[in-house]
Amino acid sequence: MNISRSTTKSIQRSSSSSGSTSQQSTTSSGYTSQQSTSSSGYQSSTLTLSKANLSEPHILSVKTSGKRLIGKIIINDGELVKQLSGNQVEVDLSPYLSVGENTVEINTRYTPASSTVDIEMNGPQTNVSQQNSGNGVLSSEMKIMVR
Repeated sequence: MNISRSTTKSIQRSSSSSGSTSQQSTTSSGYTSQQSTSSSGYQSSTLTLSKANLSEPHILSVKTSGKRLIGKIIINDGELVKQLSGNQVEVDLSPYLSVGENTVEINTRYTPASSTVDIEMNGPQTNVSQQNSGNGVLSSEMKIMVR
């Protein structure tokens, strides 16, 4: 069995009031990769992970600089992973991931609308961060390819 290792670090910031997006990304050679697009409170990301790492935790963290989040994290066509409440939620996605394409949806409202929402995915050789601010609503989709 050949296990390749890599590190992906990405920071994405978007502001739905101006529609501007900037992204910084560094990737070493290997198996984990990440792409992102964003517009007006909607974010889409694609990650590729090695199935050999699924036995390790892959922690998805959603937090706001404001008072609260209200929403949910859903995986693969509607399975509820976690309700969002309070100002920070963490969940291990490893038990929900399988070989092939996995879709994680994060839909939340946050208050006050001027605050930011940070989404982070941390796992073996993987660290992806996104930040959204602007209108109090966030819809984020993360495609996770496991090979």
